[in-house]
Amino acid sequence: MAAAEMMESLKDAVSDGTGDVSNAAAAARESLEDVESQARSFIREYPLASLAAAVVAGYLVARLLPRF
Repeated sequence: MAAAEMMESLKDAVSDGTGDVSNAAAAARESLEDVESQARSFIREYPLASLAAAVVAGYLVARLLPRF
């Protein structure tokens, strides 16, 4: 009888944990969608500044990474 209660308790804990992970994933997805929307708006409003930032970022990454 104790084993059955432990199994039921374990099932409940896993179910709760799964729900928590699912909620966290949904919140992260919404947050990333907001960031994407803001980035698209910025790029549309300031295309030259966005291009310049991408060039600078690419240059810095190329300088920081070792060459093979």
